[in-house]
Amino acid sequence: MAEEVTPKILNQLYRQLVSVPHRQLDEPVRLFRSAIEAYPDFTARLCCWIIQNSTVRDLQQVAVITLMQFWSEEDDGEYLIPAYRQAGRIALLGTGVYMTDANDAYPGLRPYQIFRVLDHMRGSDRKSRRQALGAFIDYLRHLSVDTGRLDRVLALNRRIVSRLWTHFHISEAELPLAHELLFNRPEGSLMGAIRDVGAAKELADKLRLISESRMPFRIAQTLIPSGIPSKIALLDVMSPTEALNSRRWLESSGLLSIPEVKAAYLEKIADADRSVSRIEARLSAQGDDAEVAAVLERTKEKAARKSGEPIVGDVAILLDISSSMQGAVDAAPEIAARIVPLITWEYAIVTYNHLASFRDVEDTGNPHSDTKRALAGVRAHGGTSVAGALDLLLLTGFYPDKLVIVTDEDDASGAHAAEILGRLADEVGAEPQVVIVRVGDRTDFLSRALESHGIDHVAVDYLGDAASLDTLPDILGGKAHSVVDDIMATSIPRIAMRR
Repeated sequence: MAEEVTPKILNQLYRQLVSVPHRQLDEPVRLFRSAIEAYPDFTARLCCWIIQNSTVRDLQQVAVITLMQFWSEEDDGEYLIPAYRQAGRIALLGTGVYMTDANDAYPGLRPYQIFRVLDHMRGSDRKSRRQALGAFIDYLRHLSVDTGRLDRVLALNRRIVSRLWTHFHISEAELPLAHELLFNRPEGSLMGAIRDVGAAKELADKLRLISESRMPFRIAQTLIPSGIPSKIALLDVMSPTEALNSRRWLESSGLLSIPEVKAAYLEKIADADRSVSRIEARLSAQGDDAEVAAVLERTKEKAARKSGEPIVGDVAILLDISSSMQGAVDAAPEIAARIVPLITWEYAIVTYNHLASFRDVEDTGNPHSDTKRALAGVRAHGGTSVAGALDLLLLTGFYPDKLVIVTDEDDASGAHAAEILGRLADEVGAEPQVVIVRVGDRTDFLSRALESHGIDHVAVDYLGDAASLDTLPDILGGKAHSVVDDIMATSIPRIAMRR
């Protein structure tokens, strides 16, 4: 039986569940499975909320698997099992495939994610063949209304689709168009072009076929030998994301020393989407070229401006630089890059240990670089007192509407800090919004001190990657002051009919 649910339990559960190792689904699935058995309503709503709000793709997949494989022997299981499994299929394939009983908007996962979810279910210890088979057939039937799209999806995922097709014993009569493309590879199709490129003997013929068919880079790079001419040709069929992810080998090969190649590359990465912050952290996306770095800074700022609501009001970023907090110094540029482009009023960065001081930030329009320069030479050392940083704000007359405190919360000055926040509220007539970004070996000392004095706050865990900051702009923009409240307001959709 589920124990009594309290906001504190739900906050702890939320923080525990949203930390998913990259490309490792087994352990998170087990964790979510335990959670949905103990707290079915909250965890099911969390799964739906993740699908609608999170950009962490592995987390999205875990959420869908949890719903589609739900099982319960409780008295309400007879109702919950079909309800949650239907929600999982809607989250997986989207409202373009299924009409729902409400106006829920679910775009569905990306094709490779869909097949990865189904493949995981195929090999899972909790068998759910009917759910996976039904979703597989529904998805390919939906794609069959657009031959070109079906052809492209099959080409990009041909190995995993073939494995699922064989596992489910799909007949040609069930999915005739998909069968024709997957196994017969007709002329004029992308699947046919893959066959022809593989059969071509000369590199020139391979490159011509790739160009004529507009073959995706992910496929083309597996079909031709490595070399300078091949890399130049492949640049044309790369997406902006693929181009960014190829930065290391493009720089090391010397290709970017060719003016025409460099111009094409810079134009390509300038169109990268909001995932640029995550990709840039990969080794394959790192490099030393200053022009590339400058374009990426502009791209990141442009992406950040699209990532959330405007943050209205003055903002103070308080950065803990005590002896255990080098992680906060390293995280600060990434945090600034996510929120500074959205701030419509003034902002200030204050570093603190046992002392506190404002940091001079030269605004060049690139918050990541600006913050990094402002913190150059800052060394984590000394004791910890966020109260000192708050005292400095009062002393200088900077009364922020929003406070972002970057810390591990190992701070004994919490009670004093709560008192100062009360005085700050008296000065401006309202409490500032407090957001704690926890880094390093996190504790909850500061949170507990604020709670005991009635100071409302939200905690976000920075896990070392840009994705863990996805909710920060929304929280500061007022869209989701309480993530748990937002989750509990999320509805669980039901299938009305297939489209």
